Amino acid sequence: MSRALRPVGEPISTQQSSQEISTFFNPFKTHLYASGTAALAAAVGAALQHRPTQQPEVLLPAYGCPSLVSAIIFNQAKPVLVDLAKNKIELDSDDLATKLTENTVAVISVDLFGLPSVSDSHRQLLRQHNCTLIRDCAQARVLPTTITSDDSELIVISFGRGKPVSVLTGGAVLQPPNQPFKLPHLAAVTDTFASNLLTRLKLEVYNLAIKPSIYGFLEHLPIGLGETRYSQLEEIGGMPKPAIRYLLTNLNRASTVDGSALRQDYENLFSPKTSQGWIDLCQQSDPKRTHHLLRYAVLAPSKAIRDKVLATAQNQKLGFTALYGQPIPHIAGIPPIVGKPDHSAHPNATELAERLLTLPFYRGISATDLQQFSQAISLL
Repeated sequence: MSRALRPVGEPISTQQSSQEISTFFNPFKTHLYASGTAALAAAVGAALQHRPTQQPEVLLPAYGCPSLVSAIIFNQAKPVLVDLAKNKIELDSDDLATKLTENTVAVISVDLFGLPSVSDSHRQLLRQHNCTLIRDCAQARVLPTTITSDDSELIVISFGRGKPVSVLTGGAVLQPPNQPFKLPHLAAVTDTFASNLLTRLKLEVYNLAIKPSIYGFLEHLPIGLGETRYSQLEEIGGMPKPAIRYLLTNLNRASTVDGSALRQDYENLFSPKTSQGWIDLCQQSDPKRTHHLLRYAVLAPSKAIRDKVLATAQNQKLGFTALYGQPIPHIAGIPPIVGKPDHSAHPNATELAERLLTLPFYRGISATDLQQFSQAISLL
């Protein structure tokens, strides 16, 4: 059986806790939902209720997960794409200023790879337009000690597969204590003996499946691992109670994970490459290493070089990815309301999609793995 590194994801603790989740994020109000997409939809809905308008628009990055679009359309609002800043994951300030109108109800900013995506200038611009900032932290590790927000912001988290804190399902919206927004507070889905047993079984199977020896086998099955396509959200449901019992344990465990040594290894790997046109997005966006990474992200000098490195790494099953692979309008199944596929409309997002390379960032990456990563990047 061939060995393969998974692109993302830590093992999940199967220890339960009866403590309330709200205590972990205190003083923020914690609203739990069936998925990260449902949580994002709840946040968008709250923003729309807070600032009702006839033709509501929600701004979002032109490069990102198609679930962003699904959450907006669920609320019958229009998604408006904003280009990224050049060689960055944050929104381009000039394009953002152009797209903000009296119909703009909210702006979604996404902390891709765990990196920060919101600047003080973004916040100031949004305050001037009196619209809500929704921070999509599905890929970021959110801790009580690191949360920064004001009363015009909502923070969205996902607990799905491959997220910084995962129980394979569920999501949350963190709401500042003094914020007047009204979010749906749904009761957890009632559990049974069978559902508890099934939840535990899923977690155990997942932990087994991400082992390199098993993951190598799963890659050969036609189950769509890592496939990116649009799926419409049908409802905002509550988070299953069996999953909630495992959530706090995993939140606490994630807060103790230290990735500084691995991060230094990656910085050492890519530092000599900057003279060849490589860009270390992690070092550039977070030079003080204050954020915990989900993936290590870099930009290759060109699409051709990225594709060659990616093909080599995938052939060797090293866990490298191009993530979504293309800007949102080009993703399979995206509704026409988003706009026609046009690479020239969002040039920075297109360039990032063409040059992006992500490398695995989790416990268990060995010195031998790092040596193979270095060889794959150098074989051009």
